[in-house]
Amino acid sequence: MSRDRLFYDVYEYCVSFGMAEASALRGLNPDRIDRVIAMRRSFRSIITWSSEKKASITDEHVQDLHTLCTFLLQATESFKLVLSGERAWVYAKDWEFLKTVAQLPGVIRPRYSRAIIDRPVDTVILKNPKHAQRSYFKEQAVSPAQKEQLIAFFNNHQDNVRLSPSLTKWLQWPTRRIYSYFFVDYDHGSWPLMISLVHPGLIKKTVQLLPGK
Repeated sequence: MSRDRLFYDVYEYCVSFGMAEASALRGLNPDRIDRVIAMRRSFRSIITWSSEKKASITDEHVQDLHTLCTFLLQATESFKLVLSGERAWVYAKDWEFLKTVAQLPGVIRPRYSRAIIDRPVDTVILKNPKHAQRSYFKEQAVSPAQKEQLIAFFNNHQDNVRLSPSLTKWLQWPTRRIYSYFFVDYDHGSWPLMISLVHPGLIKKTVQLLPGK
């Protein structure tokens, strides 16, 4: 995964796992967890889709979220938390720290991985890269007008760049939150400046794309 390449520049280990309503942990804010869960419960109480009706949020699910949130907020280890739906990735330098995370209540099917440092810093290895550089975005919410500007910008330059699949979907969907795993591949060094002119502060990190052996 592209985000693994990015975070492994800093953190050597990763544990990924499932957890009910994991995305409510975004921001690691206990009050936000309660607000998000309350909204989700309210929504699910009025919908009629049977598949959603089965996905009830129990008090145990909420307690598990708070347990993990408290643990991470109190951690003295440096770590990075990434969330997507009901799955979480925790990156860290300390193996024992991640083993403790995996033993917390609510963690489902944890999987461990470790970086093999075989490339220069700030590079990504691809089997057959089509472009020379990649820029990742900062996570943030944009206004409707800002999103329209970004849609127009990327549509006008789509023949010269490659957008990550998640960014391509974002341009087509109504959501306005940009995630840190969105990226754009390009060849010319002027691209970060062009993007910044359209939306200042969008670029988080730029890496070089290298061919794999």
